[in-house]
Amino acid sequence: MKIRVLIVHDQALLRECLSALIDPEPDMEVVGKAASGGEAVGLAGRLRPDVVVVEAAMPDLGGCELVRGIVAAWPAAKIVALTLREEPLSRELLSAGAAALVDAQASVEDLLGAIRAVAAGP
Repeated sequence: MKIRVLIVHDQALLRECLSALIDPEPDMEVVGKAASGGEAVGLAGRLRPDVVVVEAAMPDLGGCELVRGIVAAWPAAKIVALTLREEPLSRELLSAGAAALVDAQASVEDLLGAIRAVAAGP
């Protein structure tokens, strides 16, 4: 069974790049893409993804607000937050419900590994 992934990023090019990296993986499937936090919350509730990859700095919803909204809409979703920031945002994102943080400058393997790890986690 494939890991169902929702991608959330405000920049179209980066949404498409993330999709192009994730979707070809034999154990993953991109089931949706959201350009705003509000759209992400709606899609999470409707699509019920296993993992949501979110940009932590969305312009319409702060990272923590976005994570809380996704968790409220679909509590089973595991959230991987992409961020360039260190403390204290990292702790706040984890407290809000993110399962993993990936530095936006990390390797593709790091991102894919994080998706697999949170999908397999408790």
